[in-house]
Amino acid sequence: MSRAERPGAGGAGDAPGPGDGSPASGEEFEVETILEAREEGGELVYLVKWKGYPDSENTWEPAGNLANAREAVARFEERSARAKGAPRGGHFEAREVLGERMRGEEIFFLVLWKGFP
Repeated sequence: MSRAERPGAGGAGDAPGPGDGSPASGEEFEVETILEAREEGGELVYLVKWKGYPDSENTWEPAGNLANAREAVARFEERSARAKGAPRGGHFEAREVLGERMRGEEIFFLVLWKGFP
């Protein structure tokens, strides 16, 4: 079972639950599934569908809030990697490094991956 701690991130609802900012915040709710992922301010966040709640209560949660929902996150990451044509498990092998450049103090590489055009 995948559970996550919800501190209450705003939203509407009559009963205590995900996203309503109620005093019940901090308790654990069950994650039904992870729908999407994106970066916000350099932090990875996931769009969570909460079990027993309508889609209107879906919330974007930082990865840290989903520490007890590792299975749901792993299932999402595997589905996401397969949808993008990645090998099972999301492991890639570089065929060739085509270039590099600096951005600030970071080095970025342009890579041609094996198995991809």
